[in-house]
Amino acid sequence: MQRPCWQFQHSVFLSFLVAFQLSFFCLSAQAQTSTSATSAATAGAGRASVEATDVHSLNPAILVHLKDRDLHTAYTKDSYVVGITDNSKDILTPAALSFDHSKSGEGYLERTNEDLSLSLAGFMSERSAIGLTGHQIETKTRGLNFRQTNMDVGFTWIPWLNVGFAAVFYNTLKTNQDLPTDLQLQPSIGLGGNFIYRDVMRFRLDVVSDQNDNFGGRSLLLGYESYLNRYILFRLGVGDLKGQDAQIGTIGFGLDLPRFRLNYAFQSTIKGDLENRHSVDLGIPF
Repeated sequence: MQRPCWQFQHSVFLSFLVAFQLSFFCLSAQAQTSTSATSAATAGAGRASVEATDVHSLNPAILVHLKDRDLHTAYTKDSYVVGITDNSKDILTPAALSFDHSKSGEGYLERTNEDLSLSLAGFMSERSAIGLTGHQIETKTRGLNFRQTNMDVGFTWIPWLNVGFAAVFYNTLKTNQDLPTDLQLQPSIGLGGNFIYRDVMRFRLDVVSDQNDNFGGRSLLLGYESYLNRYILFRLGVGDLKGQDAQIGTIGFGLDLPRFRLNYAFQSTIKGDLENRHSVDLGIPF
């Protein structure tokens, strides 16, 4: 693939910096830190892709495909997540730890969630892997504190080097029936596919069920990613959220350097009442 001209690269890089700065002043989105800005830029697709920040919420099984250690954080309006993954040579089992803080609502209806999660993963065969994520979630709302635990189970299968598939089962443990109904964690299923073309273009496709494993209200998420040059990536995505009667479009840029990576994503609502959203994340491999 022919490299883009210098002028085009320069203008894209400037646009990325402007977008990154605007994200801190124009955040007008609902809280959402369950995916990295990388996945947010591809409409939330990424269960079969390898992204360190997505281990904690999308698919713990991708831990086995990471290298060394990675420290990362992601920000959006009223929320942040801090996490670390470790798949270095001297570790017995690939592992990850994260803390996710988010806030929604106002006044008496304000709700604060804090999610402490631990992930472990391992190979089942040469081409397949399994991962587990345990969550301890504390919710503060209406002057009360509620605590609950649950577990996600994820799988990956890579039949060829450029093709991967995934299946993830969220909230597999029975929810606490004593909790208020709107706080109870409901099970859902995510299926994903990932295709890499010549190491310069990547395509993602995810299908995620609605609550209680209902695929009648499924979300269909499609994402595209490509390198503009050695260090700068461009991303697009579209999502059809049937359960919310909404459709979204996303765009993002990434700066992937040897010592750190920086990603930005913007989500725009095509149909429905969802708010526009900006996301930024930073990762430092070591």
